Amino acid sequence: MTARLKLEKMIAQGESQTLEFKKSLSLKREALEALCAMVNADNARGVIIFGIKSDGSVCGIEPGNLDKAQRSLSQTIKEKFDPPLIAQIKLGDLKGKQILVLSAKRSLGIPYHEYNGRAWIRQGTENRKLSFAEKQQLMKGSSIIPASVDFSFHKILLEPEAHKYSLVVAILLKVPPIQKQWRLDILWPILVKIVNLKGLKREEDKLIKRFKYAEFIRGDMRRPIFPGETITVIGPKKDAELEYIYDDTIWDSMTDNPRDLNYKLYLETHPPVEGFVPFNRLNVF
Repeated sequence: MTARLKLEKMIAQGESQTLEFKKSLSLKREALEALCAMVNADNARGVIIFGIKSDGSVCGIEPGNLDKAQRSLSQTIKEKFDPPLIAQIKLGDLKGKQILVLSAKRSLGIPYHEYNGRAWIRQGTENRKLSFAEKQQLMKGSSIIPASVDFSFHKILLEPEAHKYSLVVAILLKVPPIQKQWRLDILWPILVKIVNLKGLKREEDKLIKRFKYAEFIRGDMRRPIFPGETITVIGPKKDAELEYIYDDTIWDSMTDNPRDLNYKLYLETHPPVEGFVPFNRLNVF
């Protein structure tokens, strides 16, 4: 059976636990909530077809820059799903009209995904939010083995007179399997001025224990983490750099009101690994 015939057969069967139709790409938010719900259900997979009405008739997606639309959809998935979601996007043609097929599955070892900070689950063709109790139950019932990871945080002095430093972060994955997909989130005290930033995407600021932090994301789907190999994920002349000023004034303020550098590492087959480093300990002169 050809790919087109398989697609036509799938559409003819109608929406289900693992399939939903969206007539327009403008319904991206609703579609991704549905995809999140599907992959969190028992089947751990889901398909969204854009350009199909709810009754199964083909209407086609709106004309325009389809490459741009694909990139936008892919970027939203990378940024909004937590842990990162493995998804595929394909364009197709049915009855002379363009459709877009988005498919995804939940990886082994991940109890559930969140989209835009919320976890959804699908029952039949309906989607609803997972309650806190349900999420806790999924975590308890999971057979996930925690990751064994060593972190190294230190600084390199760049300009003594300006008190300018570069943050260095290294990761050592101690046990298999290879992590083909990963993401590192860092919460950085806003009090500490950053003077150079590369390869890190800034998200919304957060308030922790009365202090404001900037959230930065470092993700690299092209660079797997191999067991037994230490990789520097942030540092001078790396794909990601963070340079900052840390002088006596900031030191005194941090001593009076201590802050931490918080981190969270998302892996493909393990639950997230998180922790913190006291900022003054990182920046002992």
